[in-house]
Amino acid sequence: MPSASPADNQYVDFTLTEAADMVARMRREGKTVLLHCVQAHSRTPTVGALYAARHLGVPIDDALRKVNAVLPMANPNPAFVAALRRITVEGQNA
Repeated sequence: MPSASPADNQYVDFTLTEAADMVARMRREGKTVLLHCVQAHSRTPTVGALYAARHLGVPIDDALRKVNAVLPMANPNPAFVAALRRITVEGQNA
């Protein structure tokens, strides 16, 4: 599982946002998008949930639940979950 240490994830908000936004751009172009990481435990479900929240208007807790429903082994690390909450709250205030 990726490290939950903030020191190992200095640009996590930016990186996750860029990944979710790229998924959205590619889907707008009519492309099929497949997300993949080593085991789909942390990175893949995090990006999927953020895409749903930012681009489909799904509340982040619902997005996480929906991702976990299709990826039962999903378990985003605490640093990623904290980033999801920061990013989605900031997006609501923008």
